[in-house]
Amino acid sequence: TDKKFAGSDTFATSLILASAIRKISGVDLVICGKQAIDGDTAQVGPGIAAHLSIPQAVNVAEISPAGSGVKIVRIFEESSEEVLLSCPAVLVCEKAVNAPRVPSLHSARLSRQTHIGIWNCSDLEINENKIGLKGSPTRVVKTHPSDFQHRESIVFDNNDGRACSKIYYELLTRKLI
Repeated sequence: TDKKFAGSDTFATSLILASAIRKISGVDLVICGKQAIDGDTAQVGPGIAAHLSIPQAVNVAEISPAGSGVKIVRIFEESSEEVLLSCPAVLVCEKAVNAPRVPSLHSARLSRQTHIGIWNCSDLEINENKIGLKGSPTRVVKTHPSDFQHRESIVFDNNDGRACSKIYYELLTRKLI
């Protein structure tokens, strides 16, 4: 971590993370979540892959080993596809890919003894002009609250086979048709 990283957009963030992955060396698989709650852009994982010049797959819902690579299932709105991907690679995963497990008591105790290194900008050998606010190509000029208003919803059941008639009557009543 480093104060110089503050204000980094997705491009700069992916550069920082790619630099850390490069420093680790020998990484076969980088697994990312689809998106963060703050920006919701889903751009960091693909950015890491681009900075590292390695293949990527997004919308990953299943992962299994396959020889020197991985077999993945990618999901889309109305379909899915199975893909074999060579390593190293970046996988951008859907929430469904993981079922969290409670660690054993032994694992929990071991985790307290594990040292997690902290790297800064100079450790990662990153040009300071490419990170943080000044290095981020994205500029937020102005923000404003959404004007979304909650509206009444009506659910029509089709138990009697008359859902279309009910919808038509409701639209007529509201003078929408």
